[in-house]
Amino acid sequence: MPDLENKIHLYHRAGFGISLDEFQNIESKSVNDLITDIFNNSGNPQLLKPDLETANFDKKLKDLSDAEKKELQKKAREENMSINVLWLNKIAGTNEFLNEKMTLFWHNHFACKSRFPKYNLNQNNLIRKYALGNFRDFVHAIAKDASMLAFLNNIQNKKDAPNENFARELMELFTIGKGNYTEEDIKNAAKAFTGWSIEESGEFILRKRQHDSGSKKFFGKTGNFEGEDIINILLDDRRTSEFITAKIIKSFVNPYPDNDYLEEYSKYFFESGYDIKKLMKKIFSENDFYESNNINSQIKSPVELLAGLMKTFNITFSSNKSPLAVQKILGQILLNPPNVAGWKGGKNWIDSSSLLFRMNLTEYFFKSSEIDLNYKDELEDNSQTKKILKQLDAEINLKPMVNYFSKFGNEELQDKLSYFVLGSVPESKNLELAKQYSDNSTTNKYIESLALKLTSLPEFQLC
Repeated sequence: MPDLENKIHLYHRAGFGISLDEFQNIESKSVNDLITDIFNNSGNPQLLKPDLETANFDKKLKDLSDAEKKELQKKAREENMSINVLWLNKIAGTNEFLNEKMTLFWHNHFACKSRFPKYNLNQNNLIRKYALGNFRDFVHAIAKDASMLAFLNNIQNKKDAPNENFARELMELFTIGKGNYTEEDIKNAAKAFTGWSIEESGEFILRKRQHDSGSKKFFGKTGNFEGEDIINILLDDRRTSEFITAKIIKSFVNPYPDNDYLEEYSKYFFESGYDIKKLMKKIFSENDFYESNNINSQIKSPVELLAGLMKTFNITFSSNKSPLAVQKILGQILLNPPNVAGWKGGKNWIDSSSLLFRMNLTEYFFKSSEIDLNYKDELEDNSQTKKILKQLDAEINLKPMVNYFSKFGNEELQDKLSYFVLGSVPESKNLELAKQYSDNSTTNKYIESLALKLTSLPEFQLC
């Protein structure tokens, strides 16, 4: 069923797997109709709006007693956890899934974090707002974001003592890419961003006394450049489009794209004025996207894996601890990238211990069974995390899935269930293995157990 495979491939790359309702809906629609629906659904993304007790706390930590500091820090950690799970639930449950997929992509591109929940929330919503918008506007906005300015030390960037951290990462990671600028460019860009800071409320402010408004030389041009000028010069350079487009193509199409393909799409992105929505629509609409070498060519990130399971099998949690612990073991905690370069992705998601956990994760959810595996090194002494994982508090509703697939004959059931769970029919030997270890005492038990066994196949790790 190549047409069905293409449709599910679209849902996997534009989102996080496919729900039963979506699976039933796609059979009667063309790929182009589905693309239109997906973009329409993500046209007006809803922001995260949790209640934050720490949001209006108007005193600095240094003004507090030790007891007050401890209590505030505890509350901040709890609220950051709540934002994490709120976002995860949105990822797994919204029909705005393309916008959330792009939000996750840009969260890793503009990777930073804060101990202050308000900063994390504001940046996450800022990314959500621009995720399918204009990349030029996006860079200007993120450059004035409180979390970014604090994380990359630009609040310490002052006229008499320039701090080059933000300027360097702006070029190396966020726009034009490593090797396309000089150390002198970094030094002068840093001067243009002196005085870019935040008020106690988290709002951007230009501290004029700390700002260098003098002449600067940048990319062969000389002028009294401000930070906005530096950003525009970088975005006016075609190499920025090449760098960003390559990163998008590697994440959404194939990790090893053809150079001619990259050239075509980076030219289109640049000439569109950095319209992210137009670029993504072109990617999903072209035949190249559906070529066999692009299907199942990506290793699912931990968040894609977890959210996909939640979406496919109607999994919910009664507390925040379990989804956070799963993220920690798998190596990707939302709002907590490892460094400014973000998560490396690809094969870096897999090692001997995480692969075992990944391949058995559905069974832990299905059976809430005790877990006996080798944890990553950083978790070996974390008894609390081990305790949490010994009894996952997952609730699963398989009744709709069983009711739908039970109406098909045996062979059609196996194929359709394979497409629903995996996006394609697995290798015959793998399918036979899954069938062999499934409970076929009743149709209902067979559907449940076969779905479970399919998630333990290597194909389930790919999208």
